[in-house]
Amino acid sequence: MIFILNSINIMLMEIEKLFGNQTAAKCLIFLGRYDEGTAPEIAGAFGLERPLIFLQLRKLEDAGIVASRKISNIRLYSLNPRSGIRNELKALLEKYIELNMPHEKYKDFYLIRRRPRRPGKALKGAYEK
Repeated sequence: MIFILNSINIMLMEIEKLFGNQTAAKCLIFLGRYDEGTAPEIAGAFGLERPLIFLQLRKLEDAGIVASRKISNIRLYSLNPRSGIRNELKALLEKYIELNMPHEKYKDFYLIRRRPRRPGKALKGAYEK
């Protein structure tokens, strides 16, 4: 068990070095998994503070790695489709998620709803409180 946790920490440190810091890595991991999302969604998935996520997404957008678009009063972030490395970056992020983020440990990350639920429908399974 200790070996597995150490290998996950080593992989996170490698990803962190590649992207500059842990917050940047987590933002990109989220966008790699869900294609797009808001800063509050990213913050909630990893239990981080929203201002940290907003700041990091702004830095990634300035670097051309992330693009954003505004829908009403919501800003959606995604990997920049005009970036020359978008496909390679997405493949790297997907591989990282597959190898290093087990469902049991990162339940909040995998339970994010991407579409609305019917009004009045009962919660079942992992969503039950």
